[in-house]
Amino acid sequence: MTVFKPRILRGYQTDSVTLTNAEFKKSHKVVLLVITGGGGKTTIAGYMINEAKNKGFLCIFIAHRKELIKQARKRLKD
Repeated sequence: MTVFKPRILRGYQTDSVTLTNAEFKKSHKVVLLVITGGGGKTTIAGYMINEAKNKGFLCIFIAHRKELIKQARKRLKD
């Protein structure tokens, strides 16, 4: 199992996590977070995955290309 190292989030990333979590707390089972290229989507995903794992939830990271999964794995391990 891959363990993601926590990173310090930027202000807008923290806001994105807060708003996304608020939607989950409203009982939405699916929430889409859209951020521009270079905005730290992988960092945010890693942070949220760690939070969810710490609360006992299971998570899955899905991408449409194997290369994106490989890049994310490398990025989140660093």
